[in-house]
Amino acid sequence: MSACGDSTTSDAPSTTATETTQPSAVATSDGAEFAIRLVRFDAPMVVIVNIGEERGSLAGHWLCQRPAYVEIPDFELNPDESVAISLGGTEFLPPPGALAVSVAHGIGPMDPRGGEIGLFSRPSFDVPGAVVSYVKWGTDIEGRSPAAIEAGVWTAGEFVATTDTSVLIESSDPSVVGPSNWTASA
Repeated sequence: MSACGDSTTSDAPSTTATETTQPSAVATSDGAEFAIRLVRFDAPMVVIVNIGEERGSLAGHWLCQRPAYVEIPDFELNPDESVAISLGGTEFLPPPGALAVSVAHGIGPMDPRGGEIGLFSRPSFDVPGAVVSYVKWGTDIEGRSPAAIEAGVWTAGEFVATTDTSVLIESSDPSVVGPSNWTASA
């Protein structure tokens, strides 16, 4: 497990987040748009979907649950195609139709009572221009939320409601910011 690095430079302009609904993914240089669609706690996994209109690569993208991170293997995703990334554990239960990959190590415990996970276009975890998609659940923890809020991919003070028996959280529309389109399942 590695610690999330903090970078103080950015080649992307900062934006101020608003409390309104905005797209939750950032277009990559190849025209694809990636978003987190599902987080599973009991069999640690994250599902990322291409919500854009172009095929794109996840090469160079990172998942971060502060203070740990993992680089995503290079995957090409067509529009509406998803990849399930196992983050450890003894079971891997990818959703039907998703590509599947297991990474070398996890990114810490996936606790249903509270946590966060962010998708970043590069290992600059405090730079708003690097945040592609983000979700926070259970409690209003600080973590990487300031960068996600400034990037406009999450709303201040919000989180997905979960319980200690929640197995996963899933977004019904990954193109929408905030917890209103996320549900927890036990």
